[in-house]
Amino acid sequence: IIWSVSMLWWILFSCSTEKDTISDEDIVDNTVADIDADQDGYFASEDCNDGDALINPGSVEVCDDVDNNCDGQITGDETNACPQDVNSDGNVTVADVLAILGEFGCNAECSADVDGDGSVTVGDILSVLSAFGQPC
Repeated sequence: IIWSVSMLWWILFSCSTEKDTISDEDIVDNTVADIDADQDGYFASEDCNDGDALINPGSVEVCDDVDNNCDGQITGDETNACPQDVNSDGNVTVADVLAILGEFGCNAECSADVDGDGSVTVGDILSVLSAFGQPC
C-alpha cells in the first residue's frame, strides 16, 4: 500500500500540464511584451501597421500608395499606378499573366518586368497574381 500511495502521489504531482509553446506574446529586451495583433506573423516591433495583416515586412507591394512592405518608403510599385497591369488596359487579368509568360526569362529591356529588377521571373508572376482581378 505504501508503494501504491507514493507512486500515485508521484504520478499526480510530477507531471506538469504547462506546455512550452511560442505564443503571440514575446518578451523584447526583457522589459516590454511584444504582440502580433493582426496575426500576420510579425510582431508589432517589426510591423509598421500591426492593425492590418496585409501590411508587413513580407508583403508584396500593390497599387495603393501605401508602404505595404514596411521599408519606410513609398517607391517602385507603391508609386506606380499599377505595374501589374502589364498591358495597361486598366485591369489585372489573364492577359497580363500571358504577357509576363511571353517574356519569362528576359534579362534586358523587359517590358513585362513588374517588380523592376531588370528581368522577368517568378517574382513578376507572383506580383501579378497578387493583384489579379483588381482594377487599376
